Amino acid sequence: MSMLANKLTKASLGHILHNIEIVEPIVQLIGYKQVPQNDGSVRYRLSLSDGVYIYKLCIVIDVQLKERFANEEFDQFCLVKLKRYSLTTITTVETTNVIIIINELEIDTRGSQVGLKLANPIAFGSPDAPSISNYTPNYHIRHSMEDEFDDDEDDLLFCSLSSDILNNDQNNNAVSSQSKRMKTNYGEASTSYRTNNTLNPNLAGPISSLTQFSFRWIIKGRVISKSEKKTWNKASSNGVLFSFELQDHTDIVKIVVFNHECEKFFDTIEFGRCYLVSKGTIKEPDKKYTNANYEIHLNSESIVEEFDGNHSCPQIIFHFVDFDQSKAR
Repeated sequence: MSMLANKLTKASLGHILHNIEIVEPIVQLIGYKQVPQNDGSVRYRLSLSDGVYIYKLCIVIDVQLKERFANEEFDQFCLVKLKRYSLTTITTVETTNVIIIINELEIDTRGSQVGLKLANPIAFGSPDAPSISNYTPNYHIRHSMEDEFDDDEDDLLFCSLSSDILNNDQNNNAVSSQSKRMKTNYGEASTSYRTNNTLNPNLAGPISSLTQFSFRWIIKGRVISKSEKKTWNKASSNGVLFSFELQDHTDIVKIVVFNHECEKFFDTIEFGRCYLVSKGTIKEPDKKYTNANYEIHLNSESIVEEFDGNHSCPQIIFHFVDFDQSKAR
C-alpha cells in the first residue's frame, strides 16, 4: 500500500485551497453522494484526500462528468487525477466556505485495487491538521469529518450556489493542464506560485477576519480615504509615506505605505475605487490616527490590484446611533 500512497500528490488540496496551482495532482476519492437541487437536477459532492488533508467541499457540475458518476465509473478509494478544477466561495453569516469545482477527472488506479483509505489524512482546517508554511486561513473551515459525509448541512451550501456563479467560474477560472502556465513538479523541491497574474476576488476573506496571526491572506474593499504623501524623520532614518483606508461589508483597515512602495502605489490608489490586497505586516494601529482595528504595512512582497467591486464592495456604510448618543460624540 505504501507504493499506492506514494502516488498521492501530498498536500496538494491544501495548496489548491491556498490559491496555488498544482497541475494534475493525484488524489484519492474517499466517497461521494448525490445532492438534489431545487430545479430537480443533481450535483455530486466529493470527499477527496491528498494523503495529508481530507476535503469534502468538492462539487461536480459538468454534465458529462456527472453521467460518469451516475454510471458508477468511479468507485470508492480509487485514485484520480484532477485534470481541471476551479475555486469559488460561499459566504454565510458565520463562515466563508471555499468550494473546489471539479471539471475533469481521470482514473489513475481503481478503488478495487486500493481497497482502503491511504495514509492518515486529517480534515483540512481542523486543529490537528498539519500546517502549510505556517498558514492561518482568513476564512473558516468546517472541522467535523469523523465520517466522510456525516451531515446534510454542507449539501445546503451546494444548493445555494447559483448556476450563473458556477458557469462563470467554470468558464473563466478553471485550471487546465492544457494551459501555458508554469507547471510545478510537486514531487521534490516544488515552489509555490499563484494561479495567474491577478489575485482571485473569490478567495478574499472579510477584513474583520484579519489578525496579527494571519499569514497568507487576501482582502478586498473600497478606498474610503487616502492621505497625501508625507515625509518623516527620525534620528536613525527618514523617508516618505502615505496611507489609505479600505472598507468592505464587515470592517475597515488602514494601510500604510513607505518609501519605495509609497512611490510604487501612490498613483495607483484612487479614492472610491476597489482593490485586492495581499501580503504585508499586520499591526495594531495608533488609535489617535484611525478607528480601524488593525493596520497593514505594505512591503516589497505586497500585491495591490484594482478590480471591479461595484457589486461586492459597499459604496458607503452607515453606522446609526441614538440621538442622545450622538450628543456625547
